[in-house]
Amino acid sequence: MRRLLLIGCVASKASTPMHARVLYQSQLFRARRDYADAAGCSWAIVSAHEMAIIEPNQLMEPYDRRIDCLSDAELERWCVMLQVNAYALFGEQLRGATVEVHAGKHYVDAVTRSLRGYDVTITAPLRGLAIGKQLQWYAERRAAV
Repeated sequence: MRRLLLIGCVASKASTPMHARVLYQSQLFRARRDYADAAGCSWAIVSAHEMAIIEPNQLMEPYDRRIDCLSDAELERWCVMLQVNAYALFGEQLRGATVEVHAGKHYVDAVTRSLRGYDVTITAPLRGLAIGKQLQWYAERRAAV
């Protein structure tokens, strides 16, 4: 079965345009990115940005938008964009894939809602873990490589 990773963005961003993989500036994001790079499968960033899903090497302007601050209508539009852009990015790889989401609850819920029509299995291995526990989880996997 195909495995795809979506990693969540973070609030802390660089102040100038950069590739998405380095725009986000937190220890948690770096741990997620390093895990995704080592996983050996396709991955992207799930973001509150209006595009919803971003390729790691896409040039991005810094932005200030949070998914938990979107209105119901904005969230609905965002979910549609996630669905459209996920298919544009992953294509037929998406159908029947396991999509592993490394992001907060709001993103996991929105990804689940957006991709349900693609016969995907959504997993969130760090669901409910505090940031310190998530960092520990990533460190343990890095040490095992």
